[in-house]
Amino acid sequence: MKTFKINKPKTQSFNPKNIKSLTDFSSSVEPNKVNGKTLKTIPLDQIDAKPQVRTVMENIGELAESMKSGQLLPISVAKSENGNYVILQGERRWLAAKQAGLSEIEAIVVEAPKNEADRIFGQLTENIQRENMKLCDLVSSISDLVQLGHNQTEIAKRLGKDRTYISRIASLASAHPPVKQFINDSFINDPQTAQIVNSIFEKSANAERLLASCRDEDGCISRPAAQRLLNSLNASKESHEKKQKVKSYEDRLKKKEIPNGIRRVPSAAPVNIAVSFLSESGHLINGHLLPRLIAKNPNEVCVLCEKDHKVVSVPADKIILQSISELQK
Repeated sequence: MKTFKINKPKTQSFNPKNIKSLTDFSSSVEPNKVNGKTLKTIPLDQIDAKPQVRTVMENIGELAESMKSGQLLPISVAKSENGNYVILQGERRWLAAKQAGLSEIEAIVVEAPKNEADRIFGQLTENIQRENMKLCDLVSSISDLVQLGHNQTEIAKRLGKDRTYISRIASLASAHPPVKQFINDSFINDPQTAQIVNSIFEKSANAERLLASCRDEDGCISRPAAQRLLNSLNASKESHEKKQKVKSYEDRLKKKEIPNGIRRVPSAAPVNIAVSFLSESGHLINGHLLPRLIAKNPNEVCVLCEKDHKVVSVPADKIILQSISELQK
């Protein structure tokens, strides 16, 4: 039996370690194509920038130095009405290229967004996963999407985020002005800390002074420290409310002071019902009606006598109402 040897065609090996820039990459694949989209080298003066969801650009100088050795990622642009291109994604790279003294930049040309919401969604999708995206930009962008008619559930789904996360960010659009300033100054950069600080402002008129102890050497507010402060304010408020609570006359009585046949019912709002009645000897007795003490005889009411501090039951038709007022200490 004859055997046949099949010679496989030689293929060029691809080693990603040899790629040092986008130019090297484009020369190793189909020319001017990235995922089926056009890759172009565009002069910087033919590219315009429009408002981006990411307004705080950091470390541009470091990126500029890096781009002098080659561009690793293309920016995304769309053709504009004036014949130039407008940046959709990658404004930071564009700024770095200008600072590096480059005359042109690699860009992927895509279709322009159909509307403002699509532009925001597209830019957020690229930036929201980055740890260095500022909270102020997130709050502004989510607020813009809500104003454009998109609900929080839809926004969360399109961005691949939990709805609670989006809801927390959206709520910061109505935060106290000092909290918004903390966010804009990057002293707070996560939504949970911002919500805690906002709650502190709701509970204390001295919030800014109290928060001084929650800031690190750079002025940033620590979430654990802010949470401890909020817990302390909550505990202080509960303690204050307990101290201010006024007991009704029924609650002031000890169990042994309540005569047999009389029972105490749950508390209502404490009030002072001043009454008087004639004793069997004909003397006028002043006292306080005890509506939560129930006499054995349903035709009688309980009264705390002012003079001897005794609880007695008196026929209801003998009671003379004097006044009703809020009970004070």
